[in-house]
Amino acid sequence: MIGCSYEIFRLHYKKIKGVKRNNTYSVGGLFAGIGGIELGFKQAGFDIKWANEIDVHACKTYQNNFDHTLINKDIRKVDFKKLPKIDILVGGFPCQTFSIAGKKEGFGDKDRGQMFFEVIKAIKVLKPKVIFLENVKGLVIHDKGKTLKTILEILQKEKYYVKYQVLNTKDYTDIPQNRERVFFVGFKNKKQYEKFEFPKKETKHKNFREFLEKDIDSRYIFTENTWQNKFVADDDKSNNLIYQYRYGSLRKTEHVPTIMCGHPKALFILDNNKLRYLTPRELLNYQGFPKSFKFPKDLSDQQKYKQVGNAVTVPLIKKIALQIKKALKDNK
Repeated sequence: MIGCSYEIFRLHYKKIKGVKRNNTYSVGGLFAGIGGIELGFKQAGFDIKWANEIDVHACKTYQNNFDHTLINKDIRKVDFKKLPKIDILVGGFPCQTFSIAGKKEGFGDKDRGQMFFEVIKAIKVLKPKVIFLENVKGLVIHDKGKTLKTILEILQKEKYYVKYQVLNTKDYTDIPQNRERVFFVGFKNKKQYEKFEFPKKETKHKNFREFLEKDIDSRYIFTENTWQNKFVADDDKSNNLIYQYRYGSLRKTEHVPTIMCGHPKALFILDNNKLRYLTPRELLNYQGFPKSFKFPKDLSDQQKYKQVGNAVTVPLIKKIALQIKKALKDNK
């Protein structure tokens, strides 16, 4: 009887191991920031093995929310030969050099602009089945499309079949943030590449006020002398609008403008008849991070705003990750 029970257990365990081995794919992350891409893939059922990030403050936030290996080091100093091989390599390589709002130096930026080529070095060593890359929309039109062409040609030389698309957070999730980003998904397997499709657009959206916090520290509320209070006329004040001060003018919208790093005072709302900033926690909400995601207690607001602005919209990443999983499972 005991032997029979053991045999049933052995076969059951073997079956479970087989399912896990065939359906769980491993992920390695580059330019991880606070882990938005990794979190999206984790929520989609992927196994995150390791990630790399150079910013020490971002690493503190990352380690406060994940327990897998994080390498706090310049990517140029990472020995990828010593890291576990992974099925999928993900990363949002530095985007400032391709941004419409930046200097648009692109690959000409010897520091940030060259980071794409560090991704290629990692790919040559790790040889993942799938690559997933994210950047600003401006990359698509940078240098009259030459930058995009170069990226695609280099990935094709590494034997990847690549699809790319610009997706807006507010169009593909129920989060009301106007955030356009380009996503690249490349497969070694042509059938998987052909099977993969980007997510479909959402039809329902939440009101931006659904993402606000109830208990707000007084430091986020404007005083009578705060410049925004003087700038916004009484006739312009509405509970249904988000205000953005940019390039010397006031913009009013029902969607959260693209959350940018280092510009916390540019976004504000009317709440309980008073104008106030959006808090770092609220901006995390607009990026789709769950309530369980926490900043370290000793982290400054300046760092929090920077980190959220550099992050990605987690639910959108999860949707793309699920599409990747579907393509992988259906075409082995």
